[in-house]
Amino acid sequence: MHHFVFLFLIGLTATSPLGDEVNGRICERCKRAFSVLFTLITSQAPKTLIDAAIRAECREASILQPVCVAALKKLVDYIQSHLHESDAPTVCKKIHIC
Repeated sequence: MHHFVFLFLIGLTATSPLGDEVNGRICERCKRAFSVLFTLITSQAPKTLIDAAIRAECREASILQPVCVAALKKLVDYIQSHLHESDAPTVCKKIHIC
């Protein structure tokens, strides 16, 4: 399962939903996490896969602290409510993952 999730995330990262304008205003760590999570959510992936992606993003950034997981979960909630990728920089700053 872990191997599948890893390969799935690599595939998703290659097709980022973020435009160039957004890419210029968001840090690399947030950009990658947001891109993966946005794609998973808009494709209506199962909650277990989204949770696995959150854990993978935290591990990738070497920040496994609970605050990282909590921040990304807030980002997931926000995306599910709004689905506006242009809001990503504001959300990331509000939840302090930049």
